[in-house]
Amino acid sequence: MLPPIPHNPALFIDVDGTLLEIAARPEDVRVDQALLGQLRRIQQGLSGAVALLSGRPIEQLSRLFAPLELPMAGLHGVERRAADGRVTVVGVPQAAIDHARGVLRGLVEAHAGLMLEDKSRSVAVHYRRVPRLEPLVEQACGELVKQLGEDFHVQRGLLVREIKPRAADKGTALQEFMSEEPFRHRRPVAIGDDVTDEDAFRAAERCGGFSIAVSDPVRGRLRLPGPRALRGWLTMLAEQLARPSG
Repeated sequence: MLPPIPHNPALFIDVDGTLLEIAARPEDVRVDQALLGQLRRIQQGLSGAVALLSGRPIEQLSRLFAPLELPMAGLHGVERRAADGRVTVVGVPQAAIDHARGVLRGLVEAHAGLMLEDKSRSVAVHYRRVPRLEPLVEQACGELVKQLGEDFHVQRGLLVREIKPRAADKGTALQEFMSEEPFRHRRPVAIGDDVTDEDAFRAAERCGGFSIAVSDPVRGRLRLPGPRALRGWLTMLAEQLARPSG
């Protein structure tokens, strides 16, 4: 059974594993034209109140979803592009990120199967091809943040660990969007598949909305079994928004 569609919603949607199936490598992901058309119809029906919340940089998200222009938060909230196009970025000590990048590059080069994802303002190690190396990656990232200090933390995700600034997450990004048009005075619906999305889930619920988990281990108020089911829910929403009111 699909989750109910709330009155006057604002949508905050994760990308990888939620809108799109997880790919072997982040750069292998593609957005199909049907999804772009679906999101465009929903964006129009909600007067623009649809945003992406992703661990990817905004630059990547913009390329993936072009020519559709959506409000979006990248790097788990470190970067944010408002509906009016204004971009804000949480300050990042670049020397610290450079140090983390060098250490994690050495880790990846020493262990076949690990993959480094350099996001400029954060850096991640994927171990989806070698899940047995999770303890090694966890230990290395934990030791790194101790060196970098309290401004950084380890962002845990599905078969990935990321070193990023502590000051921002998907929850802070959602709250900032909710203070702006066209999101203000709407009921937020946060949708995601990973523990990184739970910050957005809690923020949506604090703002009077709810969460939809698109994965079994993630704790959301409602649940869908995967991206395909989410596409079905979005189709239902687009059809409802297209009906004449009254």
